[in-house]
This record gives sequence, structure tokens and C-alpha cells, in this order.
Amino acid sequence: MADLLEHLVDLSLEDQELILNGLSKNIVPVEIDEKVFFVQKEVGELIDNLSRQVVLLTKDNIEWQKKEKLKM
Repeated sequence: MADLLEHLVDLSLEDQELILNGLSKNIVPVEIDEKVFFVQKEVGELIDNLSRQVVLLTKDNIEWQKKEKLKM
């Protein structure tokens, strides 16, 4: 990324804006342990999907445990 930014200096302001706008559309913020990281959009979507699956599996597990306790 640092190399890219160094190369931007040699470009016109219009070209710099085009490149930076393109990059910003593909980068999303992700907060982990109160720290913000910027990752590619696809990685952010993967993290979101995994988080949803964890929530669903946790809910299913809690329901299963409740049913098992009722059987006792």
C-alpha cells in the first residue's frame, strides 16, 4: 500500500482522485476489540457472514440444551 501511495505523487490530481475513489469503494472498516481495521469489502462480508453463523449456531445450541434439561 505504501508503494502505491508513493506512486500517486507522480500522477495528476484527477488521476489520484480516481485511484483513491476506486480503492475507497472496495475498503470497509471492521472493528475488533475496539480497534478499527480497513479490509477489502469481500473480507468484511466474510466476517459478517461468519458472525451470523456463530449467532445462529449459538442459539441452536442453547435451545438444544434447554430441551435436554427438560428431558431429565
